Amino acid sequence: IDDNAEAIAYIRDIIVKSSNRGHLLVNTKTINQGIQILNSGRIGIILLTLFLSDTEDFSGLKEVLKLFPETPVIVFTPLGNEEYGTNAMYLGAQDYLVKGQVNDRLLVRSIRYAIEQSKRTRAEDGLRDTMEEFRAAQEIQQQLYPAEAPSLEGFDVAGVLYPANSVVGMTAGCSGVSYNCSSTSGGGSVLLQGADETE
Repeated sequence: IDDNAEAIAYIRDIIVKSSNRGHLLVNTKTINQGIQILNSGRIGIILLTLFLSDTEDFSGLKEVLKLFPETPVIVFTPLGNEEYGTNAMYLGAQDYLVKGQVNDRLLVRSIRYAIEQSKRTRAEDGLRDTMEEFRAAQEIQQQLYPAEAPSLEGFDVAGVLYPANSVVGMTAGCSGVSYNCSSTSGGGSVLLQGADETE
């Protein structure tokens, strides 16, 4: 997204010469036009000049980042104003380049870095969401189960479930619960056996 014809031609030439694959390069001169193209969902990376006819300061960048958070963005800043670039990265751009100091090596490296950085960020966000869902499930589970084993007069419930094939004397396909009987009539360890429910 740039309104400088010479800059556009220069960048297009670098990308075409540096890649052995055919890339579709689309140029728009305003943020509004760029958003219309981006809505097609076929853009892999955005090269954005900060100051355009329909934007002020970082307003265009903020709009693009809000509407297309998963598309990597490289910002072009005016010569001698690298502070704009660092501010753009703080807002969410993957990288920045200074106009007048761009060459083929820098541009290609920046594009590759921006794409990989975007992928890594999405992966980290996905992992974070998974961990949050797991913690929520744990909290629900803790609320469903009692904090302590139920108290039954005359019994000391051990709360252990044994698979049938690991206990001598149990029938395959069954499960058992072990508990100790502490009634006055006698005591001892007891193993209850029950058939597992299968469909």
